[in-house]
Parts: sequence; C-alpha cells; structure tokens
Amino acid sequence: MELCSVVISPLAEGADRIVARIAVDLLDARLVVPIPLPLDHPKGYLEDFPKSIKEFKRMLGKADEIFLAPLRSRGSRWRADKAAREKQYAWVGAYVAEHADILFAIWDGKPARGVGGTGQVVKWFLANHVPRAHSTLVSAQREGPLAGGTPTLLRLLMLAAQDPNATVASCWAADFFGPSTIS
Repeated sequence: MELCSVVISPLAEGADRIVARIAVDLLDARLVVPIPLPLDHPKGYLEDFPKSIKEFKRMLGKADEIFLAPLRSRGSRWRADKAAREKQYAWVGAYVAEHADILFAIWDGKPARGVGGTGQVVKWFLANHVPRAHSTLVSAQREGPLAGGTPTLLRLLMLAAQDPNATVASCWAADFFGPSTIS
C-alpha cells in the first residue's frame, strides 16, 4: 500500500507557500487549499497579498482541491469588519489544526497577532483541541442562518472529463477569472 502525502495550506505569503511548494514539487504531495475569503471580490483573500498574487495563483493551480470557508458573519461584514475577517481566518486555521496529522509551523514563537494566527493554530494543534467557537467540526453540525458548516467546493481536480489537454491552471482560471488570467 503506497502512502499519499497531503498538504493542507491556505497558501498565505511566506511559510505557508514554502511548505506547500516543497511538498508538492519535491515530494509529489497532494495539495488541499482552504480559502478563508472569496477570491473574486476586491476585498477578498487576494487583497491580503497584492504583491504575490501571481505566485499564489501558480500554487493554486497545483491544488487537487480548493474550497471556500463558510462565511461566519451575516451579509458582507467580512469586507470591512476586522473581527469578521479574522473569524474567516480562524476557521481555516481550525480546519488545518483539526485535519493535520503533522503540523509544519514556521513562526517566531510569539502569540498570534489576531484570531486564527499561526501561534493560535499551533496552540490548537498541540492541545488537540479547537475552541467550539472556531471548530470546523462543530460548525458542520450547527443549524440556522449562520450554520455555515459546509465549505463551498471550488474545484476538485477532475480535468479529463472536460478537456484531455486542459491544465489545472487553465481550468481554475476559467472557473474564477476567465481563461486568460493565469499564465
């Protein structure tokens, strides 16, 4: 039985991408990308790293699975409200902490600067416990208008059915930004 390595990374700038790139390019690992905020909105996830969008899209093009975290606040509060935005990041951090067998954390050892920061995710992972307010396992069981327990699957890698000559990047680009966006 062959073991398959899977890296779960939101592909944030820095260590997230370094670990993902090494795992995918050198170890042939699968890449699963939980996205905290919509990609197609000007105030979405891409706003957080405007100088490295091209690198982000290149890495996203290598992903086997990409999904958007359920929106954790009513309406579009995440666009302007820092606390609502941090809840989105906390959900992704909780997802990583709850689903990883091994956590590669490259950080300064200081406490998190916000909800869902690296320090907090490491703490959750080491304690083998994510607080109920952020748990992806608990949120999947909630009911009501903010249940938000089901992430939106943006892409599961299945290229051959549509176009045998398609690349992951071209399928992703066609889904999100039009076919000419990713080179």
